[in-house]
Amino acid sequence: MRRVIVYFLGFAVLIGVLAWTQFSIKSLGNELEQADADRTALANQVRSLGGQPVAEGKPGARGEPGPQGPPGIQGPPGVQGPRGPIGVTGQSPQCLLEPSKCVGPKGAAGKDGSDGEPGEAGPAGPQGEPGPAGETGAQGPAGPQGEPGATGETGRGITKVECQANNTWLFTFTDEQTQTVDGPCRAPALKIGN
Repeated sequence: MRRVIVYFLGFAVLIGVLAWTQFSIKSLGNELEQADADRTALANQVRSLGGQPVAEGKPGARGEPGPQGPPGIQGPPGVQGPRGPIGVTGQSPQCLLEPSKCVGPKGAAGKDGSDGEPGEAGPAGPQGEPGPAGETGAQGPAGPQGEPGATGETGRGITKVECQANNTWLFTFTDEQTQTVDGPCRAPALKIGN
C-alpha cells in the first residue's frame, strides 16, 4: 500500500513539474514575441521619420495555419484517362431474382397525425322527411270576437199541426209544404169494467 502511495505522489510531482515547465516556456515565448513586436514597431517609427534603424527585429516564429478559405472557381475538366480493366462479373442479389424475398417485415403502425384545419362548408343537403307529429299542445286563449256574419236565408217554420183520421200527424210549413209523421196522435180509449 505504501508503495502505491509513493508511486502516486511521484506521478503527481512529475505532472506538476511538466506543467510548470510548459507554462515557463509559454511565458518566455510570449515575452520574446512582445520584444520582437516592440523592436519592429520602433524600426517602423524610425523609417517614418526618415531615418535608418540600427537594428531590426528578427522575423517571428511561423504562426498557426489560418482558417480554410472559401472554395475557388471550378477548373476546366481534365484529359480523359485511359480505359480501366474489365471488372469481375457480378452476381444479382437473391431478392432481385425472387422479388418476394426483398420484402421486409411489416413495420409498426405510425402515430395519428395532428388534426387539419376545418374545411369549407359544403352545399346544403336534400330536405329530409317530415318528422313524426308532436303531442297536442295546451289550448290557447280565446281569440278576439269576429265580425258579424252575413244574414242567412229565411228559414222554414211550422204553421199548423193536425191530427188526421188515420191517427198520424200532418205538419204544414211556412213554404206551404206538408209532411206526414207517424203517430199516434190520439190517446187510446180506456176500458172500464169487464
